[in-house]
Amino acid sequence: MSKFKFIKLLENDNLKLLKGKGESGDKMQAHIADRDTFLLILKGSLNFRLGTKNRSLEGDDFLEIPAQEVHSFTVDKPCEVLLVLDPKTKMTFVS
Repeated sequence: MSKFKFIKLLENDNLKLLKGKGESGDKMQAHIADRDTFLLILKGSLNFRLGTKNRSLEGDDFLEIPAQEVHSFTVDKPCEVLLVLDPKTKMTFVS
């Protein structure tokens, strides 16, 4: 098990696009962002926790993550995702 990893595909004044890839059991630590972000599951599946609710996401699922909402996830099946955010977004990890 390891930490889920993202690479930057694009960044300009208006948009930041990241691609993430993970294996079963990989995790993204709980964190909050100061701006809304958007997540698209390209393939595979993950268990996404948003606030106090868990949701299973699979290929082609899309999720808006509201600003200031604690969120995290664990990969269920090897997956790839796209994360779209404002380039000025600040994230804070929580325990």
